[in-house]
Amino acid sequence: MTVLFSFQARAVSPETQKIYDLSGLEQQFAFLSHTFTQEGLRMGRNELPDNDMNRVMLERLEAGLQKKYAPEKLRMAVLKVLNQELDATMTATIISMMEGAVWRRAVELEKRANDPANQKELEKYVSVRLQSELPRQVRLDLIRELVDRSQAVDLTTELMISGSLGAAGILMGEGEIPPQFEEGIRQQMTGMRSEYEEMVIRQFLYTYRYMSDEQLREYVSYYRTPAVQNLNKAVSLALTEAMR
Repeated sequence: MTVLFSFQARAVSPETQKIYDLSGLEQQFAFLSHTFTQEGLRMGRNELPDNDMNRVMLERLEAGLQKKYAPEKLRMAVLKVLNQELDATMTATIISMMEGAVWRRAVELEKRANDPANQKELEKYVSVRLQSELPRQVRLDLIRELVDRSQAVDLTTELMISGSLGAAGILMGEGEIPPQFEEGIRQQMTGMRSEYEEMVIRQFLYTYRYMSDEQLREYVSYYRTPAVQNLNKAVSLALTEAMR
């Protein structure tokens, strides 16, 4: 039994629900669902020749991916783990931070960046703006620390592995994914860690570009606290488990 479902079920506390509501995770899960469903379909279209039988297979793939990465499924997984992993003291500390102006500003910018409608703007910023205008060193250092302390690269790698295995599993039908196939995917994705790190850094530079240095410095400081570190670990655990 996975960690996600190994603990005894209990009602989600109002404080846990408040953390979830203030965190901005709802919009991020909608973005993840959209991203992995579309990426899985792209993989299927690239792998399968265009014929009637494969069109049926792609319909099955789309239905399977929508179920696997449903935002409601991710929401329930995270709420359960947060309820289990965060004690009352940590919960109070996290809520206090999240209700502050800096965290609320960060969430506002994260929601904007995670909106699929702004994908082209992100691509233009990364491919044009960052190529012609390098960020100031103080800015880059803060973003790198945020990437590191939020463990965003490790989570991105795990989610990419999950996405590839999820699409492959649906395409293969009821049979288990061969161990050598899964190992090959894991080696390939792990080998791309440096590329994922660069991608995440650029995305963070885009996401938080409208925060001042002072605001960004304060936001990064939250990720140095044990409370937010535990929050981050709990969310990562829940997502990794829910998307397997």
